[in-house]
Amino acid sequence: MSLRMIAMRPAGCKHARHEVPPVRCSPRNWFPVFAAEIPRALPQGELPKDARLGPLKDLDGYFPFIPPESRATWEKRADDVRLQMRVALGIWPEPTRNPLNAAVHGRIEQEDYTVEKVFFESMPGFFVTGSLFRPKTPGQHPAVLCPHGHWRNARFAIRSDAEMKKELETGGEFLPEGGRSMFQSIGVQLARMGIVAFVYDMLGDSDRSRSATISRTNLPNSARR
Repeated sequence: MSLRMIAMRPAGCKHARHEVPPVRCSPRNWFPVFAAEIPRALPQGELPKDARLGPLKDLDGYFPFIPPESRATWEKRADDVRLQMRVALGIWPEPTRNPLNAAVHGRIEQEDYTVEKVFFESMPGFFVTGSLFRPKTPGQHPAVLCPHGHWRNARFAIRSDAEMKKELETGGEFLPEGGRSMFQSIGVQLARMGIVAFVYDMLGDSDRSRSATISRTNLPNSARR
């Protein structure tokens, strides 16, 4: 049997551990080769300062938010969180950007907010669709992205009277005005609080239910110009 071993060598061999040539012998004649001192990042018995090695967090714990001591402290923390999120989402380094070719249309005026239909190309031929809720108050506003999770026809879902009655009786909803179309209600509530909210469709849902590579010519009616 021909073998090439890196961390083991035959008895009596004078070669260095990384220079062991192929030999024909029985595996019983081989013995492990260990480094005299294995390099260590920390002293023997000392664990790294990693939060994952601490006690597990559960719903019974108390984890208060500690405000940053200064704006500079927060900006440093914000940069760290942004980088962590980009790595976790698989967008660091960022993919090549392309023109969004965004279309914002079908504006609906309400007393204290507006609603518009939106679609844009996050990648060539790959459309994102949704509803954009904006407050009517002047000045700059924070913005929130509102994914809906795994709900069927979520953004367009409207509960029937029977479904609404059940939700109210079981405590799933407290007000019929907000529970009838809950994802639209999220956008409305945020806009009334002075926040721009984009309630967008997940893949395969609502206006994105046809295909991940649809073109402008076959977009559903509610997402066309």
